[in-house]
Amino acid sequence: MKEYGILNVEYWFRKGIRCFFVFIFLYSIFYIQYSIPVWAAPPVPAVQKYILSNGLRLLLYPRHNMPGIAFRIYFRVGSVDEEMGQTGLAHMFEHMAFKGTGTINTKDFAREKAILDDIEKIAGQINRELAKPGGPDQNKIAALEMLRSQKEKEAEDFEIKDEYEKIYESNGAWGFNAFTSNDVTGYTVSLPSNRLDLWLAMESDRFQNAVLREFYKERSVVMEERRMRTESNPIGKLWELFTANAFIVSPYRHEIIGWMSDIERLTAAQAAQFFDTRYVPERCVIVMVGDIDLESDLAKVRRHFEKIPPRNSAPEFSGEEPAQQGERRVELVWPAEPALVMGWHKPNAPHPDNARLSLLEVILSQGRTSRFYKNLVEKQAVAQTIGAYSEEPGSRYPNLFVVFGYPRQPHDALALEKAVEKELEAVKKIPPQDWELSRVKNNIEAGLINVLDENEGIADTIGWNEVLYNDWSYSWKLLETFEKIKPQELSEAAKKYLIKENVTVGFVTKKKAGAL
Repeated sequence: MKEYGILNVEYWFRKGIRCFFVFIFLYSIFYIQYSIPVWAAPPVPAVQKYILSNGLRLLLYPRHNMPGIAFRIYFRVGSVDEEMGQTGLAHMFEHMAFKGTGTINTKDFAREKAILDDIEKIAGQINRELAKPGGPDQNKIAALEMLRSQKEKEAEDFEIKDEYEKIYESNGAWGFNAFTSNDVTGYTVSLPSNRLDLWLAMESDRFQNAVLREFYKERSVVMEERRMRTESNPIGKLWELFTANAFIVSPYRHEIIGWMSDIERLTAAQAAQFFDTRYVPERCVIVMVGDIDLESDLAKVRRHFEKIPPRNSAPEFSGEEPAQQGERRVELVWPAEPALVMGWHKPNAPHPDNARLSLLEVILSQGRTSRFYKNLVEKQAVAQTIGAYSEEPGSRYPNLFVVFGYPRQPHDALALEKAVEKELEAVKKIPPQDWELSRVKNNIEAGLINVLDENEGIADTIGWNEVLYNDWSYSWKLLETFEKIKPQELSEAAKKYLIKENVTVGFVTKKKAGAL
């Protein structure tokens, strides 16, 4: 599916480390003037939460300002839920969820299914051959792949291409999309309110009767995506090496797209097993914001989704990342301009230090009045761009406070690293001033108000809060937490976590022409 973001180098970096919706209101403040007045905290919307008999959570918020509804389906499923040897499977399944069902995207499913079963048997034979001690018989692999290709062409005769998307488009849909993050997978669309019954039928069918057609073609697409975004991209490669070294035990140590050696052996059978044990009702949150009727529409949702039987969920990661006891460094030699990434281990929400470091992130790097911009970009001219990100690569488990930037010539990544360290030492010694912290808090409130201006922004915010924190109102409670934080608390948090023995540093060193 289409992906969020913009097509530039920093996007490829940011895509790998942040889902579009994580603290979305923090990032909207970049577009707000810094002389904004003090805002009243945005009112908490009258969201109604229901838990169906199978454990599925439903959030309904009537808003009759326009005849449309923003729909969201979130699953607490991401790359952190993958097993070793099957990295990339969460992202892969998100792609497959648009391939239709036994009634959509097919002309004759009974005949198609027989061919799909044959394809899967061949895929199993290929994997068994690849796993043979001493290496596979390449002639046998080639013959099996040719046979699989023939079967895939047979299956195409029964497919109706892109029918799923076309049905939505013909019914006035907008925002039809999906995403996979480290923590969550989401499916989004908005429709006219008189198309509610269509959405209920389409989505309940999709998550009960999904058919993984064209799996191996899509797998090839994902492999090419990895080549382009990671293996041929210095920033993507740097981030992958950085996280693999920053984390030892945590599932945040591998990228969303997965390792190539895993992707090329993923099978539809593995994807089906992943669906059965992760895409379970108790991990699912459905959000509907817009022109809805609480009583009648709740009854409709129950009829379509409550019939999905509860299933045993695979256990979530319960390990603990060992405390780091010394600086770790990763160098990527590449024919590219230098870049720097630094990350310090820290707790995730709801630990109070998480909120303190979130405020520090904004003070350091958000906007032209931030410390990084004023000192490192303007005064010292040591950085082209520089930013801090307080919850990377995700929010479900303890994570990293990250600084990423590009040095400005003639400075290199090491010079930028030293400049960043000086800025951090300064904030440790002298807390932010009261006015500085007040400005940040006001901007955050204004950012949340902006996001809540439309049905989609509300649906994104409450759905993300619910699936991550089991509390759709988390953003409003976080504002209350921010209001109580004093400047000295930011300095104390920096002293506690942003220290040398807790940091992992990654940098790109430009490969000299002609060097081996």
